[in-house]
Amino acid sequence: MFCNYTAIAQHTDYVDDTQTQVLADSTRSYFIPDVSHKIMNCSKTRSKWFSAKLGFAPILDYNAVIQDNDSKDQVGNQESRWDIRSARVMVRGKINFKTK
Repeated sequence: MFCNYTAIAQHTDYVDDTQTQVLADSTRSYFIPDVSHKIMNCSKTRSKWFSAKLGFAPILDYNAVIQDNDSKDQVGNQESRWDIRSARVMVRGKINFKTK
């Protein structure tokens, strides 16, 4: 089963030397939208000693089960369900050293 969909991602073709950050093409809608800046600011901290940013990356699986009567007799009724295959919590940032 192959699906023929166009994958849309951010690209840097519209970035010139004067632009300080890469901006998303706001004329298109993305399959997974960006998280709002308000939520992203809640996951950041900064002090004079360090800066940190919290991240989370889950990998989800969905198991769809279709059974005939023979299968139900052999293993019982199996339900379709979601499962978290893997989840990672990340903290990244910088340690600020003063140099003289």
